[in-house]
Amino acid sequence: MDQGGRAITQELAQVYTALRKAGKAMEIVFVSADEDQASYRDHAATMPWPSLPVDDRRATDICERLRMNTLPCLAIVEASGKTLNANAVWRIQELGIDGFPWLPETGPVYSLTNQAVNEMTSKPCVILLCETQPTEVQRSLKERLVEVAKPFADTGIAFQYAFRDSEAARGALG
Repeated sequence: MDQGGRAITQELAQVYTALRKAGKAMEIVFVSADEDQASYRDHAATMPWPSLPVDDRRATDICERLRMNTLPCLAIVEASGKTLNANAVWRIQELGIDGFPWLPETGPVYSLTNQAVNEMTSKPCVILLCETQPTEVQRSLKERLVEVAKPFADTGIAFQYAFRDSEAARGALG
């Protein structure tokens, strides 16, 4: 697991533990994308939640059903099987425990994604890049960006932000 994956796992473990202590009805299941059993065991050992081994057929089925094609990926799924958020990693990092159950963004400002980078050539965009800022500063800057974006909601201008170093943010910079 790379350094970014370790940081996300540590952050998620803190949120998971706090939610469980608060009696929230939720569970996380680690679905491995590791290439071998040794990597899977090392990775799973850092997590306080259950996991599916690398060779478990259910893991493949889950990844296909949820279209998990980026790592890390965290999907929020109801007990009924309905997917609430197919990629909640950044929502958890942005909102922490207060954002539970980390539903998708509804605008007018969205997290910068690879898809958004591809759309930049076809419409005007305003992008807030603040990966190195502390969480409190990031939240404050996003609140300000939302206020700026509201009057432009129906204009076609895309308002996006990147709080974590990501492929999408690097792509936006050229």
